[in-house]
Amino acid sequence: MKILFKKSLSLVLACLMLLAVIPMTASAAKYENPEFKVSLLSETSSEVVVTLDLISGKFNCFDLGFIAKSGYTCTKIAKGSTMADFVEVSEDNGAAVTFASNFKKSLVSFASTNTYSGKGPVIKATFSKSGKSSYMPGDITVEFTNCALTEGSKSITLSPVVSDGSMEYEVVLYYHDTYKADTGNKKAKWSTDNKKVAIVNDQGEIHAGIKGNATITAIYDNYVVYYKVTVKFNLIQSLMYYLAFGFIWMKPESF
Repeated sequence: MKILFKKSLSLVLACLMLLAVIPMTASAAKYENPEFKVSLLSETSSEVVVTLDLISGKFNCFDLGFIAKSGYTCTKIAKGSTMADFVEVSEDNGAAVTFASNFKKSLVSFASTNTYSGKGPVIKATFSKSGKSSYMPGDITVEFTNCALTEGSKSITLSPVVSDGSMEYEVVLYYHDTYKADTGNKKAKWSTDNKKVAIVNDQGEIHAGIKGNATITAIYDNYVVYYKVTVKFNLIQSLMYYLAFGFIWMKPESF
């Protein structure tokens, strides 16, 4: 009897805990995680300036750090134009707002009693650079350690999404197949990292070669698009490759 009572009590407690969790989950689901993008503002032979732009969402505070590849050193961090306007208006209206940065550690903290939702530049960061290579999306990224939205007496933890201006697609082709990749920008510069597997022309036409993997890259307007190409053989093509010395003569169709 005691065992049955304990099992029943455990079942009731489990149900009560589940009922408590469901409203919390449903409540948290209605809050949109902020979406940001790292954009190149300007570049010289020795310096790069990027902005962290808010694309969508809202928040009351955050802590973040800029992460740069080798060759970049942060020399200055300032408010972006949208954030500067927000801080000025908030202070004029008597709201509490703080924006603090440490360029030596590439860290930024922000908190305000007013909710921030202004789309556009939130932070402007300047980096010195060594080497002759031009800035590429992904060279400088951002990592959030904290971001929250205040609603009444509640503080909702958010998980910001940060884009570096790159996109990725997967493409599966067979030998001598052709695929038309379209970035929507005619000035995109195309390249391949494996000419035996796939080649690409200036119009984004991808021609498949032997079985394997290749990455086709398109660069334009501070964006990078990657096409991860996998080339396969059908049965006849496999026989050609292995029995008819196809590994010598099977190549992507030339343009």
